[in-house]
Amino acid sequence: YIKCFIQDDGVGRTVAADIMERKEKFKKKSLGTKITGDRLALIEELYGKAAKVKIKDLFDPNGNSLGTRVEIKIPKISKINTIK
Repeated sequence: YIKCFIQDDGVGRTVAADIMERKEKFKKKSLGTKITGDRLALIEELYGKAAKVKIKDLFDPNGNSLGTRVEIKIPKISKINTIK
């Protein structure tokens, strides 16, 4: 597997969702997570190997947000061409 980690030090998903909910003009939904999920599902469908995504909110000991961490686990796929 190949593991990719993406981490930010933003306000966190809960606070970001609250902010977006208060701002009516920003009611659009991001497609990034859905597109990534669709692509990983396609890998599993085509190659029979599962890919996974984990999203974790990060907090300090006092419960203050430290950001968000995303882990993507992608199976290594090798394609061997054979001549028939």
